[in-house]
Amino acid sequence: MKLEPIKRPTTYRVVTSYAPSAEEVYGRRFLASIAQHWPQMDVTVVTEDGHRPKMLPAYEHLKHSWVSHLNTHLRSHPQIRAGSEQNQVRYRKFGAKLLALYQAYLCHNWHGWLIWIDADVEFKNPVTPEWLASVLGGHKLAVLLRPANPNGAETGFTAYDLREKAVRHFINTMANEYLSGNVAERPDWTDGALFAAVHREHKLGRMTHDLSVGIGEWATAKGRKAARHPFPHSILGEVMEHHKGVSRKQAAYGHLDTAHPSKLPR
Repeated sequence: MKLEPIKRPTTYRVVTSYAPSAEEVYGRRFLASIAQHWPQMDVTVVTEDGHRPKMLPAYEHLKHSWVSHLNTHLRSHPQIRAGSEQNQVRYRKFGAKLLALYQAYLCHNWHGWLIWIDADVEFKNPVTPEWLASVLGGHKLAVLLRPANPNGAETGFTAYDLREKAVRHFINTMANEYLSGNVAERPDWTDGALFAAVHREHKLGRMTHDLSVGIGEWATAKGRKAARHPFPHSILGEVMEHHKGVSRKQAAYGHLDTAHPSKLPR
């Protein structure tokens, strides 16, 4: 008797992370907006150093899986200590973000999609199956590659099909760059630059849906500075808004302490 392979349904899970100081600033607004516009989606919020949110939003259809003790104390490697103060801030900030993705990846089954969304994103329209299919369908990765900067990626939204071995290897490699300190050998220590570099090195172009396709002319016309934020001009902008950077956060959430970059909520 021939046994038929078990067909598992494709699963989807959103993962995000934010510093404890950002919980009241925008963490809860992110969760409230996803509960309103994507109510059936499972969400993992990865917290730092044992921090647990003071009040878990109780939404009937929003499931939370809180990873309550992510160790984000990235080891202080000699090559990291030798870097500039700006790069050391980047290492702590973006390294923690990559480790949050990595932690969720380790806890998630490999039967479907893991979708990273920055917590300073706010959903403004419903997420439909048709919209999701247009973002993910037929690919193994989805990301907004910056049309005016081939050495960077907009990582406010990234999606990974964990059923694909090459995708799992890709996540492992990015996380290891921060854990090992090897990111110090690269010219840019941000997660967007690392994503773009490892993406090229692993030759994942054919399995990737580049969400910036179609906005290249806009980026060229607006110039390099404006093209750093192509998010609202892509398909992502149809359902969500990314309050990226200090000025956008101040406009969306009010006053922020900008005296020390390391204190800014991620």
